Amino acid sequence: KLIKECLIRLGFEEKHAQRIVEPFQVIHSLRQCKAHSGKRNDLVRYQTEKIRKHGSFRNHFLDLCTRCNDSFQLIAEKLNKLDS
Repeated sequence: KLIKECLIRLGFEEKHAQRIVEPFQVIHSLRQCKAHSGKRNDLVRYQTEKIRKHGSFRNHFLDLCTRCNDSFQLIAEKLNKLDS
């Protein structure tokens, strides 16, 4: 949430800022599902959904890594412009 607020203050529109931080939120929710045994059904449901969408959990993982990298690149570019 803090990254999103910072991006908005750096000039990103709210919807664009949300799209940038979305992969990080996915990772956070996955960590919560894994860490809290009571949410095991949520994790299984999530995995099933992503396998259906991406063909395999590996493909989903690669897509998520790519999206995180893209988000980091956008944030770094914006911060580099501020430094100039």
